[in-house]
This record gives sequence, C-alpha cells and structure tokens, in this order.
Amino acid sequence: MNISDEKVWKRLLEENSKLKDLAIKAGVENNPQRAQELNGCFASNCGDGVVQSEAERELAMYLFCADFDGEGMKSAIEGRIAAARAVGISINDL
Repeated sequence: MNISDEKVWKRLLEENSKLKDLAIKAGVENNPQRAQELNGCFASNCGDGVVQSEAERELAMYLFCADFDGEGMKSAIEGRIAAARAVGISINDL
C-alpha cells in the first residue's frame, strides 16, 4: 500500500485512531511522503539513519507491523500452504 498517496494516508488516519495518534506525535499527519519513508525504513535496518525521534521510531514500528489491507496475513497463509505442499503435508493438517 502506497501511503505516500495523500488520499490513502488520510483514509488510514481516519480509520485507525492509534495510527493517527502516532502520526500526530511524530508530526507527519500532514506529510504522507515522510510517513512512507518511515513505513519502509524499519524492515531494512530498524530505522537507523531515517528515524529522527522516538515518536518517529514508534510510528515506524507500528507501520512495519500493521496490515492495513489484509495482504500481509493473506501472503503469510499462502506461503505456509505452499511450504506444506512442498514437503507433502496436507493443508488439512495445518
């Protein structure tokens, strides 16, 4: 999900009060481009060199863990099914 898109970012903030609180604390509620930078930084190096405050670190961690559109869970389930099939385990046994 591209949260640098202003419409997407505003919708996410409206739908998720925790995200909105963290974004306000970090000062990025009106800066979807910065939010996108924080969104991607935690996975690669825990935000080092990108995160500039503790509030931004909290937001980056939340964005890293959040699954706003359900795709992360779907992907994890599909991966587990594929791995099970590859080693001969029935998905009914998962």
